Amino acid sequence: LQKELRYTYKQAFKEGRFKELFMPILGQNFSNKLDFQNDKISERIPEDNETLIAPIYGCHDDCCIYIFAEVTRNGNHIFWNLFGRNKKFVHKEDSALNILWLPQFKPLQFNINNYSALINTLNQNK
Repeated sequence: LQKELRYTYKQAFKEGRFKELFMPILGQNFSNKLDFQNDKISERIPEDNETLIAPIYGCHDDCCIYIFAEVTRNGNHIFWNLFGRNKKFVHKEDSALNILWLPQFKPLQFNINNYSALINTLNQNK
């Protein structure tokens, strides 16, 4: 996914922290890494017909969150509708809307069982 993002969004991932290697943090507890408020941000899997913002990637030294996805669940399917970067590392802004969503992101769809298994696998390695 990182390779595809860097290829598709060359400008967005060529400078600063966004050119570094990202570490997967999907489903992990991130409360000590998040430095802005947004009630929709969560590490949990959404309930049916719920939309949340999930941290996807963080920095290699495990202190910051760089990449988020807007995640929706519809029955047995999970959708990543939007993908965005933490604005703190783009414009040094501080606001309630600190995610800069990437334009023309093509949504991704996952089976809930595969998605849950992926989260469990990622978190076993921590």
